[in-house]
Amino acid sequence: MKTLLITTLIFLCHINLNSQSISKDVISTSGENFENQNLGVKLSYTLGETVTGSYYDALSGLYLEQGFQSGAIDNVNAIADHSLSDQLHIYPNPFSNFLNIEFTNDNLADYQIKLYNNLGKLQKLYQERGKTTLNMQDLEPGIYYLFITYNNNILSQTKVIKQ
Repeated sequence: MKTLLITTLIFLCHINLNSQSISKDVISTSGENFENQNLGVKLSYTLGETVTGSYYDALSGLYLEQGFQSGAIDNVNAIADHSLSDQLHIYPNPFSNFLNIEFTNDNLADYQIKLYNNLGKLQKLYQERGKTTLNMQDLEPGIYYLFITYNNNILSQTKVIKQ
């Protein structure tokens, strides 16, 4: 009996050591992935998954999910705060033809302003300093994403609306 138990344990350990790896796959009737690195946006969707539920096994690290996709879980240890939101004023929002951007910190040298549309296409690019008024008369009404960077660090990312 003891020999049978030891043989069974050795066999089970061998199976576990030589098990296969599982990649993330989705079986559905339709779906798509989209990524825009300018805006830092990732979009993934699927259609046709009729059963919902999830299962996680802590011993094997196996995670099975049906019906709805979840984003990857990343561990964040620290966040660098490059925000100057208390020193930055963007007004009016919503705007009609002109958008004012004002830094209360005059020591800030040239900063870059990028304006993207909803599709992630760059609409405007400016190099500015201090207070500035941007002419936006040629833009169509809609939602835009304003990124202000200094030394390759994003100081502000704001959604602005043109009426």
